[in-house]
Amino acid sequence: MAGYSGTPLARKLGFSASCRVRTTNPTDDYLQLALPLGLVDVKVCAVDDVWPGLKLFIRKELRNNFARKIMQKLIVAFYVISFSFPAIADEAADKTAVIRTIDEFFAAMTARDVEKMRSLMTPDGILYGYRETPDGLRIARPTHAAYLENLAAGENTLVERYWDPQVMVYGRLATAWTPYDLHVDGNFSHCGVNNFSLLRTDEGWVVTGVVFSIEDETCEESPLGPFTSEQ
Repeated sequence: MAGYSGTPLARKLGFSASCRVRTTNPTDDYLQLALPLGLVDVKVCAVDDVWPGLKLFIRKELRNNFARKIMQKLIVAFYVISFSFPAIADEAADKTAVIRTIDEFFAAMTARDVEKMRSLMTPDGILYGYRETPDGLRIARPTHAAYLENLAAGENTLVERYWDPQVMVYGRLATAWTPYDLHVDGNFSHCGVNNFSLLRTDEGWVVTGVVFSIEDETCEESPLGPFTSEQ
């Protein structure tokens, strides 16, 4: 870039003047990138529900030759970052879907809906629950099949609440780490931490296994507040 030819950089790069960029939050996401670079938006439009149109100019005070060269390089970086947003949006959608699967898992548990729960779990997984006791570590290892049998046979109302889920996704695999508390027939039972492992099949996310702690006396107050029957 020895000199400025007068041709807009976006056109040199093959973009239209109002380049369409895919994002789940068009205005906020891209203006947060553009404004600190010394750009100013002069036109914003909604192409459809997903694609926005943005028209950007270099600020007047930054239009000398030296600043122009710097800004051209920064704009190139801006376009590169912009087109990484679809991948970020896809990852966010996967994380949302993982959380939705966990919500459905606990809803099926409370409803004792065995068929719904079966659809959310692989047939050959294992649930590992561990508890620290004065006599040492105790671990329960029910298979998914055994868990479904117990769910069908039980009569108590189980409500498990969780908060602050930490979800990681890589391709078709995901993990979700969630603090929780469990209430049985409206009474507090215990708290702990869940570690879900999930697999994205062609039908959606399913639970391949869960490792969870069981704690009675070390529970901190839930940020969800006291349990009520409406939860």
